[in-house]
Amino acid sequence: MTATAGESPQLHSSTLPVCAKAGSAGLVAAALVAAPLLFATTVKSAPDEAIQDAQALLDKTLHRAEFGEVTPGDVALARYNLLEMRLTAGQLSLDAFCRAAEPELKAVAADVDDDPVGQKKQWLDAMTGMSESTAKCRAAAAATASLLFDAKDVRYSDDAVRQAEAALTAVQTRAARGEAMPLDVSRARLALLRAQYDANQVSHAAFCHDAVAQARELVKAVVDAEAVGQTWLADEIAARRKVYDVEARCTG
Repeated sequence: MTATAGESPQLHSSTLPVCAKAGSAGLVAAALVAAPLLFATTVKSAPDEAIQDAQALLDKTLHRAEFGEVTPGDVALARYNLLEMRLTAGQLSLDAFCRAAEPELKAVAADVDDDPVGQKKQWLDAMTGMSESTAKCRAAAAATASLLFDAKDVRYSDDAVRQAEAALTAVQTRAARGEAMPLDVSRARLALLRAQYDANQVSHAAFCHDAVAQARELVKAVVDAEAVGQTWLADEIAARRKVYDVEARCTG
């Protein structure tokens, strides 16, 4: 979200372009059905790095808000991200998280464009009452992770690898024509690595060697794009969560 040009961000798509409108009315519904699993897997036990990153991101966003560079929704999103990291680190109870998260998510949603398939309404419905019900809270968190942070609970196959390979080739072609950003390429490369790993096509060691570097490259690409107004805060949060996910897989 930026405070310039009078534009509001849009919900994440399941495809590669950043901040595109989502193409399926069932995305929120699917997130709600899978809420307990998604809530457990999207944000894993937060390492110290994740909490420090979330606090630094909030501090930076608050500073930018003082100069009118971001909207109240950006600040709310940064606060929500820190709440989730503190929850998964055991610094907040689930009840405390749910009570604090509901107003922050509603402030985020206020800055997001309406979409033609009604996903924003479903998202708002999911978060209403989350402070009073842990089940609704988990569902709202899962929907948020899916819509804003590109979180997916997917079991990959050889066919999924072929699709990821085709997606990477397509985005590389678009990037060569100036129609895609470096972060799109980084995201597609990381998605291919995940697909190959989960389909047992690459070893654990090979995955960890390449994926950690690729995830950190994605963060850099997103931050660079955000600096010139090409992405918004949710993209940076999503990229950083991919780093934590990869590191969690590769630690121990």
